[in-house]
Amino acid sequence: TTTTTTTTTTTTTTTTPTTTMITTTTYRSLPRSPPRDIMHCQLSCLGAPAVSLPGSTGFGKGASLNDVSVEDCRNACTDTEGCEGIVYTNATHGTPFSSMCFGRRDIHTSMCQPGGRHFTELIGTYPRGKCALFGDPHIISFDRVYGPPVTVLKAGEYHLVKSGPLSIQGRFGYTKRFPTAASTVGIAIGGSMVKGHTLVVVFTGPVSGAEGFKVFWDEKRILADYPSNFVSADGLLAAKYQAMDPQKYHREGRHTIGGEKGLLPSYLFEFTDSSHNPPLFLTLYVLLGPDNVNAVITTWKVVGGQDGFCGNFNCNQADDGLEALTARGASLPIPPGESLFTHGADAPAWVMREVVPPSIDDCDPAVKARAERECRGLPHGGANACIFDACAAHTAEAAQIDAQEDVATLAFAQQPVVEQVKQTNFQQVERQPPQPRANACDTPCTYAGLTKDCRSRTYWGAIHHFPGHMDACKKSHIEVLKTCPVCGGCSLAASGCEERGRGPHVLVKYQKEHPDGVMISHGSRLTSAVCIAMGVCLTAVVGVLLVVHRRLHFGNVAMTQENKAEEMPLVQEI
Repeated sequence: TTTTTTTTTTTTTTTTPTTTMITTTTYRSLPRSPPRDIMHCQLSCLGAPAVSLPGSTGFGKGASLNDVSVEDCRNACTDTEGCEGIVYTNATHGTPFSSMCFGRRDIHTSMCQPGGRHFTELIGTYPRGKCALFGDPHIISFDRVYGPPVTVLKAGEYHLVKSGPLSIQGRFGYTKRFPTAASTVGIAIGGSMVKGHTLVVVFTGPVSGAEGFKVFWDEKRILADYPSNFVSADGLLAAKYQAMDPQKYHREGRHTIGGEKGLLPSYLFEFTDSSHNPPLFLTLYVLLGPDNVNAVITTWKVVGGQDGFCGNFNCNQADDGLEALTARGASLPIPPGESLFTHGADAPAWVMREVVPPSIDDCDPAVKARAERECRGLPHGGANACIFDACAAHTAEAAQIDAQEDVATLAFAQQPVVEQVKQTNFQQVERQPPQPRANACDTPCTYAGLTKDCRSRTYWGAIHHFPGHMDACKKSHIEVLKTCPVCGGCSLAASGCEERGRGPHVLVKYQKEHPDGVMISHGSRLTSAVCIAMGVCLTAVVGVLLVVHRRLHFGNVAMTQENKAEEMPLVQEI
């Protein structure tokens, strides 16, 4: 028998010109057995859709259940309909709380950020994620969201995802750019999860480029023309062959063969089946190169377990390294009788020939030295992969290209350049007061896909989320600290929010559109400057207009034009 007790305390706060009811509820559950099937991830998945837990304060993705243990956080999620996981932290510098618990659903690990001060747990459900193959080939497994990648050197056919209901295989072979280091030259999918169908994408040559690739569905060629679309008779597969943006599917989608911008010939395969439990969700994106591909697999963690070069998807990146894969037998080539590529076509003989794999130890010293300079500073294992590419290609230009592409990719995706924490078990962290820095409010925070500094987020939240509130800046500052822990050193006073708004009582909600193109909105008092701005004082002199302009600048009135300001979510609504 499980008993849950909830204690509620209600307070009323009165403001001018409005009255706001603020309810604070403390969730307290009696000891009980912890929820089963907990998947612990050293990731911060605050960007996932929010589920408000009993007793939470705040709203949207900033709603948090505060001052509770990890166990009570889990229990609150288990007791809440629709909650599939939690994001938890007790490193709450700059907030009045000892811990913060956030309810989440539909968690997609590839969209999460490195854990740092937060961790995520999935409770009784499985996440979605991405496995990506780039270059020669560097494989970023489901669990290694930010790397480092695993590199496969020898040509052959290998398991990417090996499980009872789903098999995804990769064919690795040699290319003109990397004649001694294997690259991805084919992908194949099969299994009961896709109703026994087979999909095979292969490079067959003899010409280079998109014309050298073929796609087979149940051994029949599809997508032979460019551009083209295909839908299977049973509706399971929808496929298209057209120009696409690789970075839409992965931050490193352009690695080695994608340049820095523009749409490129690509395949996209989407499998859907609502009758499957859970509903089938599987996509394969393939960027076509001269004689190799970049590929991105997106799917649920397979029920019953999985393994292969895409990893076992258990949120532990430590056991996805080559040594661990080898120990489990997950890195062995596929026996000929188990190959799905027999439902497609053979690769050219020169692609699969036997060669001695390259080694950084045998690299040309001049090439290696330049590669080390060009690749220095690339995050998440990218530097080593970049140096290896240069050695495998026997040219330092390869390193320069890789470095330029990776830097451009990071700038485009605005990914945090930090290493993922290797710790897999949460440990209590002693709370310490925030240590302000001179430039703490200039610290950038990436949230909901947008990077802005702490100062801007605080002010934006005050005028958009708390208009008319006497303590708008204070409330906004608390929400910013929830979603952006890196802003812990930026105090409310240092943010300049109240000074910028000339007092919280004049902070007004930004109006996006107005039929006349220009609108003047104001707080609770109508000043003479407002009257002048509205045209009441038609005989005003230039000096008075300058005063009005100054007051407009400091926020006493807000002027909006048809061109909309960039929207900067403090908390992204769903």
